[in-house]
Amino acid sequence: MNTEKLNQWLTLIANVGVLIGIIFLALEMSQNTSMMQAQIRQGITENTTDFLLGIGTNLDASTAFYRGRSGIRDEDIELPPGAVERSMWGLMIQANFRLWENEWYQYQKSLFEESEIDARKNVWANLISTNAGYLEHWELSHENYSLDFGAEIDRILAELQ
Repeated sequence: MNTEKLNQWLTLIANVGVLIGIIFLALEMSQNTSMMQAQIRQGITENTTDFLLGIGTNLDASTAFYRGRSGIRDEDIELPPGAVERSMWGLMIQANFRLWENEWYQYQKSLFEESEIDARKNVWANLISTNAGYLEHWELSHENYSLDFGAEIDRILAELQ
């Protein structure tokens, strides 16, 4: 084998190595992008649930929130009995649905195993079927959630009936 032939083979092998390296780099970048999207989504969910639970677990904040949302500006006007507590409960339920939506999103990005999401869906079904507030919230605000998550909740509801 002459030197020119050897150089041609080495060049071919080097080029194939570079091509394989580029393919691996592209796969790594794709995975990194997915992880960044998942982390951003997690941050958004945390901010949303922190806001909802910050109001939903604080009586004074919930009272102010209820008054503002209801247009009752006069502090002397008495609120309907149980209205603030129902509002607090609704905010906590909404936070719960946002957490579920994020879990579903993470599952769609292959960051949850099938067994993990199945266990979570069992919790969802249990809470929806045993707490009227969950079903009521879903019926009133399902359009505020992603379509694929909504389809999954609707599938769970259909199985419950």
